[in-house]
Amino acid sequence: MQHLADGKQLVTTVGDDVLYNPPDGSINAALSPCTQEEADTRMLLHTADAVRQGCKKIVLRTVDIDVVALSVVAVPRLHLEHQWVAYGTDQYFKCIPAHEIAASIGRERTTCLCSMLTQDAILFHHLQQEGGSWHGRPRVHLMM
Repeated sequence: MQHLADGKQLVTTVGDDVLYNPPDGSINAALSPCTQEEADTRMLLHTADAVRQGCKKIVLRTVDIDVVALSVVAVPRLHLEHQWVAYGTDQYFKCIPAHEIAASIGRERTTCLCSMLTQDAILFHHLQQEGGSWHGRPRVHLMM
């Protein structure tokens, strides 16, 4: 297993368990087991917990564009100095500075983005409950 530099911590989930490298029993009990169903919101839950523990610079690794949008929304709300999102794979891989996007669009627009994402999630949840689909329905998309 590779060791992380001092002051760095890796948080990941395996099933409902939350794993830390290096291990930290003080926050282990706070998040494990993690039963948050959606991976994108689970990542932001871990981000908020890391901020609660004193972290101000976060990197998230994902292939889900919703994590980028949620990260932009999270920066001003969590008072993060830096929120990088390592997004995509292979030739489509990008390191996206969510903190710079949030700063450039301002707090009012991040609040608007948050509102749109919330409405999108509510509609998606409702459609899942009713057995419906997204086909023919509008959805919020963040274009890069």
